[in-house]
Amino acid sequence: MPTSPQAMYVPFSHRLEWQDVTPIPQDDLPASSLVVPIDYPDEYRDATDYMRAALVTGERSRRVHGLAGEVIEMNAAHYTAWWLRRRCLEAMVAETTAQGNAGDKEMDEAVEELYDAELAFALRISDENPKNYQVWFHRQTIIAETEDPAGELEISAQALRKDAKNYHVWAYRQWLLKTFQAGWEEEMAFVDTLLNEDRRNNSAWNQRWFVVHTHELSPYHLEREGGRVGGKADAIREREMAYAWDSVLEEGAGLGGGGGGEGKEGRLGDNESAWMYLRGYLRETGYRVTGWRERLVNAVEEGGGEGGGEGGREGEAARWVCVPLRALLIDMYETMGDETSLMEAVALAEGLAERWDVCRRKYWSLAVVNRINRKLLRDITAPVERGGEE
Repeated sequence: MPTSPQAMYVPFSHRLEWQDVTPIPQDDLPASSLVVPIDYPDEYRDATDYMRAALVTGERSRRVHGLAGEVIEMNAAHYTAWWLRRRCLEAMVAETTAQGNAGDKEMDEAVEELYDAELAFALRISDENPKNYQVWFHRQTIIAETEDPAGELEISAQALRKDAKNYHVWAYRQWLLKTFQAGWEEEMAFVDTLLNEDRRNNSAWNQRWFVVHTHELSPYHLEREGGRVGGKADAIREREMAYAWDSVLEEGAGLGGGGGGEGKEGRLGDNESAWMYLRGYLRETGYRVTGWRERLVNAVEEGGGEGGGEGGREGEAARWVCVPLRALLIDMYETMGDETSLMEAVALAEGLAERWDVCRRKYWSLAVVNRINRKLLRDITAPVERGGEE
């Protein structure tokens, strides 16, 4: 198969093995009726016309397998071509299996060669089209069939080293971990490496959450590790919250550290990924983890409240506050739900709207403040309504 179809393309009508097939053109409206007709290359139009004929006849063979591959070479997003190639691969495997007996070494090797060749094809396409969904799903279906994931985590790791935020690769990697239940410990180390390289890699933060919640916090894993399940889970959550907190401290130190920030530990980073990660665990506990409420409140108060710096005086600390920290506090106060806490949330949201995060003023003032005020109003009127019902 040519690696550059347009450069060395031989029309299917000139290929001896395709002389028995009549191509089926795409059923478009008359050209005069099309506002913006797609100008397909001649090679692509030719190949898809023959593929259309194979779809109509239902042929599943080696030649159709190669035909689908050529279409994919020209358009890696052609999901019908990927589907057809898988159906042909199934037919080829069935044909090979039918020619041997169970336990036949030569037959097993022939089948393995078919799958290996298909995986090599998929790898080559993914190298050229790394963010193509079809190629990673194709790979997944083959591994599901062979039940042999050897080397697959490394292949996906190589793709993520080129683009650490490739969603389709992360989805494939998660499927490997969940399906074959192997590599969990190494996965946490892999994620740590990516986060050490880029603390703002939201995909790596998401993967860390996935590993913890799918594996470490699973009842099976907790029981296997021994000890009281609830206590072990609490320790894992505490570890992850400390990890996120250390991350924002480390980023804050890089932004100016000591006197230019918010809280006694110095300036805090404003990495939304780390803050949302921390918020996730705090929400799971209903913000009831010992010491965390005080830590978050103190971080604001010791930074000078809304002004950052004593009394809100101007200066570096006064010009900058950690918006994600305040957003987290708003969420905490709103979760607590009592009148005093809700009033604190409103004050923080108004400060963000009026001074510290004015680019999202409408979000804080219209969405957040109004939502919390409705809760306050409901709490105020609720006794009256209950009295009326009595």
